Amino acid sequence: MAEAPPLRILNHSDPLHDHSYPSSDFPQLAANPNDQGKELFDYLYKETPSAANPTTLLPPSFRIIPDRDEGEIAVPVEEVKSPQNVATKEYSSLRAKVIKEFSDSAVQIYQRGYGITNASSRRPIIATTSLAPCIAVLAYRSDTQTAALTHVDADQDFASLEKMLDLEDFRDTANVQLHFYGGMTGIDHCRRTCYGLLNAVIAINQRRPNFIIYAFDVMAVPHKTDFSFDTRTGKKFAAYGSFDGLKGFLLDSHFRLW
Repeated sequence: MAEAPPLRILNHSDPLHDHSYPSSDFPQLAANPNDQGKELFDYLYKETPSAANPTTLLPPSFRIIPDRDEGEIAVPVEEVKSPQNVATKEYSSLRAKVIKEFSDSAVQIYQRGYGITNASSRRPIIATTSLAPCIAVLAYRSDTQTAALTHVDADQDFASLEKMLDLEDFRDTANVQLHFYGGMTGIDHCRRTCYGLLNAVIAINQRRPNFIIYAFDVMAVPHKTDFSFDTRTGKKFAAYGSFDGLKGFLLDSHFRLW
């Protein structure tokens, strides 16, 4: 019987040489063969020395910085200027534009739902809110600028994640990025949600190994409860604009309820 292919994990220090699970660096534990989701979680997210400052295999995508208008905001690490500890002008302008255009440009994803859109869509932004203690999973193809997003709680059938990852847009292609985001520190529901989602990803990767885990911003890792993604730029925002005055809701992007 052929050995199942490993799941790839981005190596930020050396992107040409991905981490993988299972592998010699991250071997599958003999004592835990039927719960790979929990095991992979333990590899990705180490709560030492404390839950407030975890050690992670994947570094945080965001940093919490002070903001004159909002008190504090979460900004992608690469968009924070040092030593000033402020967002770059370019990112601040993009963030303001996303919030301003949100009503007419975003696909809204509700809890237990998922949607898909792309850069040529009338609604190229995909977003969700109230990610506490829920977890969002974003799948993204940079070559076609296509993204799907789901908002998951602990009481779902996690195997349903395969419905989103099995969309035609993500078949027969390599390097589909997976980004995890959300949750709250010390909440058992968050852990169970992460375990279930990672189990589902491992299962689909065994029959279609074209995914790579790019980010794991969950629980104590810096984030906010709002999440938006702009397929045109590939930028993530811990921001969620208003849907007041929505026009032509979801005309050319798909929304599905599990």
